[in-house]
Amino acid sequence: MYGIDTTASHRGNHFFITRRSDEFYKSELGACPLDNVAETIVLLPHRESVKIQEVQLFDNHIAVYEHENGLPKVTVYWLPVIGESIGQLQGGRTIDFIDPTYAVDPEESEFHSSVLRFHYSSMRIPPSVYDYDMDSGVSVLKKIKPISYKLQ
Repeated sequence: MYGIDTTASHRGNHFFITRRSDEFYKSELGACPLDNVAETIVLLPHRESVKIQEVQLFDNHIAVYEHENGLPKVTVYWLPVIGESIGQLQGGRTIDFIDPTYAVDPEESEFHSSVLRFHYSSMRIPPSVYDYDMDSGVSVLKKIKPISYKLQ
């Protein structure tokens, strides 16, 4: 459709759809059964102050990368067991970052894992890769890019 940008991911018997349009210009997240897209439900509604950047789908979780009030954030939600009905997402766990301003971007992660991998950097911390355990809420530094300085 003209003027509508959609991205779909598949898990079990549902599609998870991110939709951006003139009406929902900062995106909303929905889900529908594979065999009936007319039964789409809104998991995360459009919000004026929040822009959904990306969604990563896992076996038991969904990670939502957003921008709120100019800052990126990542919120992880539990998903019901495959085959059970899906309702509006509530009670997600937002990953805490220690710096007041920073950049965070998704990294490829395993679907059947509870580990979310992401890139993080700030004025204090050079580009780094972290693994975040979505069950326990613990982040582990996996790699840090060394910074080289040339003195002249």
